Amino acid sequence: MNSILIKTYTLKILNKDNLFWVAKIVLATTFLYFLFNYIKVEKISASLKEANYLLIIISFLLSFANILLQFFKWKIICNKVIDEKSDRKILSSLLIGIAGGLVTPFRAGEYIGRNLPFKNNSVIEISLATFVDKICNLFIILLVGSFATLLFVQFYYNLSIYFVLLIATLLISLFFLCFLLIINGNFRDIFKTRIKKFKWFTKYFNELKILKNISQGLILEIIFLSLLIFGCYIMQFALLISAFSHQFNFINYVWIGILVIFAKTIIPPITFGELGIRESASVFYITKMGLVAAVGFNAAIFLFLINILIPSIVGIFFLLKRDRQ
Repeated sequence: MNSILIKTYTLKILNKDNLFWVAKIVLATTFLYFLFNYIKVEKISASLKEANYLLIIISFLLSFANILLQFFKWKIICNKVIDEKSDRKILSSLLIGIAGGLVTPFRAGEYIGRNLPFKNNSVIEISLATFVDKICNLFIILLVGSFATLLFVQFYYNLSIYFVLLIATLLISLFFLCFLLIINGNFRDIFKTRIKKFKWFTKYFNELKILKNISQGLILEIIFLSLLIFGCYIMQFALLISAFSHQFNFINYVWIGILVIFAKTIIPPITFGELGIRESASVFYITKMGLVAAVGFNAAIFLFLINILIPSIVGIFFLLKRDRQ
């Protein structure tokens, strides 16, 4: 049943979204083409040649810490939610999921990719476990990113301090309410009640029983690890900006990193690997803060290479190895 569901969903994605997949590549190419024309290829090339490669290497090494933190988080979820203990399967699931998310519209393939190594669990169960992982990531990015963006707007566009304080108060209230909903056990019961109303889910309703394994302590643990992963990601970006700019205004670079990740998150993933969106946001914020556009472009591209493309290639290796077996 599990394999039939996977094949069904995979075929639906491939059949319905081939056009979207091509469109994502075209859009990414278009974004990058305009960025190349805006920044000038020679400036991008000069920034690459003059880069501090030691800082790039340190940023690359941090990607292993990033993957390790993601693995620990996914392992905790798998252990406690779906009762899966195999580290090999959990790591394979994580990396195949990254690869699947890279090439599918709205990263839908990540949910299916994470399911592939697990033969004893259904698509619904793994999707719910993945959703727990992703919603905690989203909570951290929106929380930190919204305040960083509010600060940016206040600093560069001279908004009224009273307006800023009002928005900040509303944001604090909203995120506090969301946090209470996430950790509240009653919210899971409401979720199950709502799901039961959809006929498509009724025959799979027993698989929602894994929701009882999602405790308040587990959610707090996952949110904490999501914060560490986010911090590691931002640190990598700050190091890359320093590498290409030869300046060390680290607080500003961390701020830029938060703004870029927030912008990338709230903008729909309409391009392949979000190429062009990340780079455009990076160029915008970096030039606003007085740095050269080529620095922002190169930092964003390298962030994509070391955190998404390389893990995706490893994920494809795991997938091919699994298929041969």
